[in-house]
Amino acid sequence: MIIIADSGGSKTDWRLIQKDSTILQANGPGFNPYYQPIENLSKGIQEMVKPLVTEPVSKVFFYGAGVSSEKNQQTIKATFNSFFPTADIEIGWDLLAAARALCGNEQGIACIWEPVPTPVYMTYQKLPAT
Repeated sequence: MIIIADSGGSKTDWRLIQKDSTILQANGPGFNPYYQPIENLSKGIQEMVKPLVTEPVSKVFFYGAGVSSEKNQQTIKATFNSFFPTADIEIGWDLLAAARALCGNEQGIACIWEPVPTPVYMTYQKLPAT
């Protein structure tokens, strides 16, 4: 099973992908380590995620606001490790999640230009292989 979380200060969207490609989902309170204690994340995992886990968890991807520092990443990783000790755990910014959603495993450039508060323009350019 693979667990993917997209977290901000107000909500967290969870996706759990089973070996047969079935996707389970849950939504819960947000978590930002600059504004909420790590116990909030722990409680969310216990209440929202653990009940959906029906097979061994091989990977966890947690993308969120406020996880730009190494210290915050390590704190969040340790929390997930306490629930899923054999899983490969990756913690990253919510911006990294957006880049991966746009480019997948391909190299690319995501650009945002805002001449005024709205609209936001995004372009994608595939880079040549190096």
